[in-house]
Amino acid sequence: MLEQPLHHRYFTAAIATVLTVGAAWGVWLLWQVGVAGRFTGVSIQDVNAHGQAQIDGWVGLFIMGFALQMFPPVWHARLVGRRWRLVPLGAMLAGVAIRSVAMSVPLGGSGPLLALVGSALQLGATALFAGMLALTFHRSLERLQPWMGFVFLALACFVGQVLLDGWHTWRMMMAPSREVLLAQLATFQAPLRDLQIHGLALCMSLGVSQRFLPPFLGTPETPASRGWLGLGAIGAGLLLESVLFVALRISGDHRWGAGLLLGWVLLALGSALVVLPWKLWRPTERNGRSASFIRLAYAWLGLSLVMLLLLPVYQAVSGLPFSHAYYGAIRHAVTVGFVSQMIVGVSTLVVPVTPRTATLRPVLLLLNTGCFLRVSLQISSDWTPRAFRVIGVSGVLELTALLVWAAVLLPGLLGRVKRPELSPEDLPRTTER
Repeated sequence: MLEQPLHHRYFTAAIATVLTVGAAWGVWLLWQVGVAGRFTGVSIQDVNAHGQAQIDGWVGLFIMGFALQMFPPVWHARLVGRRWRLVPLGAMLAGVAIRSVAMSVPLGGSGPLLALVGSALQLGATALFAGMLALTFHRSLERLQPWMGFVFLALACFVGQVLLDGWHTWRMMMAPSREVLLAQLATFQAPLRDLQIHGLALCMSLGVSQRFLPPFLGTPETPASRGWLGLGAIGAGLLLESVLFVALRISGDHRWGAGLLLGWVLLALGSALVVLPWKLWRPTERNGRSASFIRLAYAWLGLSLVMLLLLPVYQAVSGLPFSHAYYGAIRHAVTVGFVSQMIVGVSTLVVPVTPRTATLRPVLLLLNTGCFLRVSLQISSDWTPRAFRVIGVSGVLELTALLVWAAVLLPGLLGRVKRPELSPEDLPRTTER
């Protein structure tokens, strides 16, 4: 029996994470919110424990598996540190599990220390992963291209967000009073999410898409000049939205808000520069099953960025100084509608599945219906408490979609479906196992 391919192992671990402490736990928390009738009806430590499992265990492990498998052959290089290739997997899984327990189970004085141990394992996993890829590229003879710039920015954000998340968790768990805890939350939670979502997930998705969507789906390529401009705009936007938010919170000077809006404009502009040449509003030439998810994923990305730009307008219309419901809806549109749907679409390109296209249609319908309900009901909760009564249904639909998708993918992950070449003819074959 052939050894299980490297990316299959990472993908399997990511699926196990999302179906336990990731999306499944999130559904339970959402039902508690619905019963309580408010988004503060659950513990912030539980919410953040679920968040780190989603980012590091679900998104992070998929990124690791795809990158370690696909990037070295594209760079015409052998992966540096092959003997360590499973260490990031074990360390990240252990870190996610330890932090999930430490942050959600009342362990007294040992809880913060245990969470710190989990964060250290996650830091070791991301640093080793990023170092292996950086050294592999350095030893290759490839010239730096725009898509690689997005990848390396994402890698820097991957390591950076683990550092910030570990410190943020420690500060919140050690807060001597509720006032100190809320101040820490209000100041650093949003920049952390920006680094995780716009820094890690968005940049990696845009980098991978620039290199792999043209050969896999037959989409036009993004010109290098547009790619570099897009990278510069997104990098500047990420810096502005993260740093200026902290400046706004610490100083209390709302003039920093103008800089925040500029950052969001740059994020939207940079994304548009990269994505529009692909013309994803048109059917793709090949791999239509996967393309359906990827095309809708980028539609959700566009919607989330438009919603972000309209945040000041929504606050003015609603009369709320800040809407946690609206802001959370933006986050959900990008994390589930864009990021999770990209994972589903890309996974079906690099893992063999049965040729029956109907098997993934329920996934497409359930995932997008659940995401739509969650986003719309969360915004509606600002206007009517009735929205809380049914908001839990959205999570059930999304979790069901992921369960069906996992069932379709599992035979391929276990080697029970004949495995075709991972890359189209114009990509180098990958032999990494």
